[in-house]
Amino acid sequence: ENAKDAIGQKVQVAGMITNVRQTTATTQIMLKGADNVKYILLVIFERNYSKFSMPFSELFRNKNIEVKGYLKDYNGNPEIILDNEQMIKFIDSPIDQNKKIKI
Repeated sequence: ENAKDAIGQKVQVAGMITNVRQTTATTQIMLKGADNVKYILLVIFERNYSKFSMPFSELFRNKNIEVKGYLKDYNGNPEIILDNEQMIKFIDSPIDQNKKIKI
């Protein structure tokens, strides 16, 4: 299924984190290889920083993860807002990086 068709739905995606950019207000995490698109942006807002292990760059960079959450559209790009660390599962490798499952 195409990411644009899944906007607004709860999804499960898997891929590799290629970049982590953190500011005082947000952390943006690039997930590569998920859902037949080049990237899905994962966003953590500052108000939720205490719900995650820190620092983000060490926690996430170059890790394979599976994420469950609601897919949103932000300026034409797919994104998932991460509210807590329980939305993320670290995996050995993304078995099928193009796999996306509605849950």
